[in-house]
Amino acid sequence: MRRRFIENFSFLLPAVLYVISFVILYFYILSTNNGIFTYPLDDSYIHLTLAKNFASTGILGINPGEFAFLTSSPLWTALLMIFKLIGINSVLLPLILNAIIGLILILILDFEFRKLKFHIIPRIVIIIIYFAFIPGLVLTFIGMEHFLHLLLSLIFIINFRKFFEYNEIKYDLMVSILAALLMLIRYESIFILTPLIILCLLKKKFTKVIMLVLFSVIPIMIIGFYSKNNGWFFLPTSLMLKGSQLDNASINEVIKFLVYFPLKKLYLNAGITSVISGLIILAYVQFINRNNRHGIDYFLTISILSTILLHLVLAQLGWFYRYEAYLIGIGFFWIIINLDIYKSIKAKISIKIIIAIILLIPVISRSYGSHSNIVQASNNIFSQQYQLACFFSKFYQSNPIAIHDIGAISYYSNIRIVDLWGLANKDIFNLKNNNIFTAEKIDSLLMIENVKTAVIYTQWFQQKKDFYKNWIRAGSWTIQNNISCGEPRINFFAKDSITYIKLVRNLRQYSVLLPTEIYQKINILH
Repeated sequence: MRRRFIENFSFLLPAVLYVISFVILYFYILSTNNGIFTYPLDDSYIHLTLAKNFASTGILGINPGEFAFLTSSPLWTALLMIFKLIGINSVLLPLILNAIIGLILILILDFEFRKLKFHIIPRIVIIIIYFAFIPGLVLTFIGMEHFLHLLLSLIFIINFRKFFEYNEIKYDLMVSILAALLMLIRYESIFILTPLIILCLLKKKFTKVIMLVLFSVIPIMIIGFYSKNNGWFFLPTSLMLKGSQLDNASINEVIKFLVYFPLKKLYLNAGITSVISGLIILAYVQFINRNNRHGIDYFLTISILSTILLHLVLAQLGWFYRYEAYLIGIGFFWIIINLDIYKSIKAKISIKIIIAIILLIPVISRSYGSHSNIVQASNNIFSQQYQLACFFSKFYQSNPIAIHDIGAISYYSNIRIVDLWGLANKDIFNLKNNNIFTAEKIDSLLMIENVKTAVIYTQWFQQKKDFYKNWIRAGSWTIQNNISCGEPRINFFAKDSITYIKLVRNLRQYSVLLPTEIYQKINILH
């Protein structure tokens, strides 16, 4: 009876360890940030702002009452909106949702490994290692959609086998709905769906192709036309600004786009290289084994590899370990559930262990780096973006402000923002998209918007973009040990002398509220 209980509830130990780690890290962040919880990324607050403004005005946007389509994760924003509409307004909402997602992921992993007859101790150890490698705790605390994206990706891959092999409406509907949810949680899910749709097409499963295409495309089209109807773009600005683009069709540029830039991403993100290597070995072993060469598992291995390659070419890696999290997650999972096939490799067990260790070293390093950075990253956001939000909320509720990190500032204040990065401002986006993002154009736009105060990283506005050269520098804040903010120093500029005097006065008044780790410099005019 005792053994049966342990067998059925083996997920409890990883779940308890996850919860304990969660609680410890949460209170550690509070103690570091003067009792204020802050996410380690400013982007985390953008979804909260969109949900807050939609709940209060019925319009999706960063500025209340102004539409802006900037999220490539409409499902995550919609989830937050639902909770906002029923009165749950806590800044901790994304954190709690991610914690629940983490527990669900543990249950699914335990269930899948039990089906494969993994013994209880290896099963528990693998789940703990899997969570450390994704890294699960980091995905929880960034408060964004990436954990849910990984969960849905795993569920989709797990169920695709039955979808592919059986002609049953329940599997067709379930996987098609999952395809729709995947696209809604992140547009990058097209990288998962495309190879599998091609696989179904090659195997002449035309009904399945039609269902997958319709369910994945129609929700995106509806949202796109809704955005167009509100005067914005069919695709979110975040996708267009952050995605990889081919500058021109010359041979050199094509080679850079298809070869150099993906290889550079791999060089800078060794963890994904390890996963690719493991999948290539798996694909090779499956191919030389006649029983596996034509099976769904071999095709799924190739499809997962194709997903990673598509992402390497067309999207980003890095930026606090989040963009490639679903690739690490599904790749690592697929390698684990196919461990038995590695037994067919004719090599000494010691050689296999050495190869496995070599492949795991970059993933272990990545996991260590992500966990060791999360508290410092949270403190960076607290010291810079949260303080800016408090500063503007205190002094500038009625004045438009030009900034380029819009998350925490827009969430904690109701000021009107002109987003110099272009995510939430269509005019700025158009300047960038048309390659006319110059100092003169920026200054002209800010004049139209009646913006007289700007807070920027000056390094982001070099090379003919230095609109601030004709403005007055009022001061700056500099944080220590920066790993999360765009730059350690944020600069305050005023358009004219009257605005400058007011800005300096406000900076001096707020200085008593600044954390001690922030160095403030006031520029005095002579």
